[in-house]
Amino acid sequence: MSVEASVTITGNLLDAGISDLWAKSVSQKHARILQRIGAHHIINAETDAGKRVGHLVAGNYLDYIEIDGPYNVVKIHTPLYAVGRNIEDVQVHDKYGVTVVGIKAPARNSSTVPRN
Repeated sequence: MSVEASVTITGNLLDAGISDLWAKSVSQKHARILQRIGAHHIINAETDAGKRVGHLVAGNYLDYIEIDGPYNVVKIHTPLYAVGRNIEDVQVHDKYGVTVVGIKAPARNSSTVPRN
């Protein structure tokens, strides 16, 4: 799809009163135009994939997904200081502002959601 068609369709949908519009951009310039006309969420697959790969290569992450703003989902190996300890005792949220959303046992393929 061309940039012109994308901008036209986005504008028409906004004029129709769509309250939560997601649009795909092909460049930063295209993203700025979509943002200026009022698109609520703009996706640039190439930029998003580049950020994800950068985090995976530079960090100790097994996987990384940017959700929105400062929120991310990151898959990591359990730090040694936390192995064998109760998740409440480790105080990950208090110390680092991190919320644990799942725990995977080493030799299993299933994940569990922590109670706390």
